[in-house]
Amino acid sequence: MRVAVAALRIAIVIGLGTGARAWCEAGSHTLANGVRETALPATAPSDGASPSVDAGKYGMGEFHSPFARVAEIVSPAVVYIEVQRANTARRRGGPFEDFFHDIVPRGRRTQEAPSSGSGFVMDPRGYILTNNHVVDGSEEVSATFLNGESYPCEMVGQDPRTDIAVIRITQKPRDGRPFPALQLGDSDEIKIGDWAIAVGNPFGAQLAGTVTVGVVSAKGRSDLNIVGAEIDLQDFIQTDASINFGNSGGPLVNIRGEVIGINSALNTQGQGIGFAIPVNLAANVAQQLITTGRVRRGYLGIQLDELTREIAEGKDWEIHDGILVTDVEENSPAAQAGLRVHDVIVEFEGKPVQHSTQFRLLVAGTEVGKRVRMKIYRDNRYSDLGVTLGERDERTLAQSEAPLESWLGLTVEDISSRTARERFTLDGEERGVVITQVEPRSPASEKGLSPGGLILEIVNQEVGGLADFNRIRQELEDRSKPITFKVKDGGTVRYVALVPRP
Repeated sequence: MRVAVAALRIAIVIGLGTGARAWCEAGSHTLANGVRETALPATAPSDGASPSVDAGKYGMGEFHSPFARVAEIVSPAVVYIEVQRANTARRRGGPFEDFFHDIVPRGRRTQEAPSSGSGFVMDPRGYILTNNHVVDGSEEVSATFLNGESYPCEMVGQDPRTDIAVIRITQKPRDGRPFPALQLGDSDEIKIGDWAIAVGNPFGAQLAGTVTVGVVSAKGRSDLNIVGAEIDLQDFIQTDASINFGNSGGPLVNIRGEVIGINSALNTQGQGIGFAIPVNLAANVAQQLITTGRVRRGYLGIQLDELTREIAEGKDWEIHDGILVTDVEENSPAAQAGLRVHDVIVEFEGKPVQHSTQFRLLVAGTEVGKRVRMKIYRDNRYSDLGVTLGERDERTLAQSEAPLESWLGLTVEDISSRTARERFTLDGEERGVVITQVEPRSPASEKGLSPGGLILEIVNQEVGGLADFNRIRQELEDRSKPITFKVKDGGTVRYVALVPRP
């Protein structure tokens, strides 16, 4: 990356000529915060000349990287968020007091919730977009701009499923002008290899306003195990722009200074790997939080599995892509529309359906009450089906489908999970939940349980999936007597009794 940035700087310095200058100036426009910006387009000028920046625009004949202009545009609207929680003294964010979601194997413990993080003004009235995990459980929140001005804030709304929250500055700007706000871009239009610039406060207030540069290295990342949060609607942008503790909630912007993502996760086990929530997803959630204080999501009412080539060939089907319906809830929108078990959904509102995560996002992101068209495959032929989406009951979802932390040393996933099926080579006929990790020296490890085993029954109750597992676990949360599990490991089925520890 350093080589790429150096090469771009060389191109800017040596690229003289009117054609190149016209190419640069063609991208000039005014952002929401009133700053006039000269953007570098993603393609080269048609006359083959190298790009150049007019030194006169910066004064004293000094040349600058285009990233300097992006930093100038973005930094005034980025804030350092400090949170005070119950029974926690106010801190000024020492170098290692900040928390930033880490992607690690399931079952590993982490420190407590954050005391600080980042955010940015998305509306001149003082609305700030950040991560839910930055402000969750807060009693007092303040936002400090790069110029040192600090303002108290109030909570507007939170959405744990996407790790998005909106807070609002409760005082008027001291200079009498609207707060500087960033312009939101279009995350659907970004491509792998596009520039990505992260702005935030790594390691707390001491390093506020840090700018790092990289590229978009991947899109649509999902099935990430993010410690400290239950983000089940995942569609992350992956970037190699350096993201550190405290960047959480800060903006990821493109070369024009437009927000394309909200920095939300890093992987300390992989150098230069960070993840951001696409701004299109975040903006939709934020607008609902501002308008109503909560998020309404489309609801279909099905259990699903991804259609693999092996399953399709085993059923003598001609298709290999889509979502396989494995169950239809009674009286649900899907049932009322006539959707059946074994149907394959191949399109949703004209968009090809490729995997389960994408499909859940499409449904959840659709307006409640809207009638949508789906193309399905049934009885070896395609047909169109119309369905009016209902509203997802978030409380029911949280109790039944959201994954829980390790229990008795066990971490599990639904057997329909694509990652679990691929990792443990499970077939589509299996039932129960699959063990994905066993903590050392835990009750589960002492009884010889290991990843890949299936839990079929707990204390005489059948486990048909993750919803059953979570329900039974909650019922037995305070139990001190041994808890008997029926497990299947390979071709062997056995019973084991795990003794809860205080």
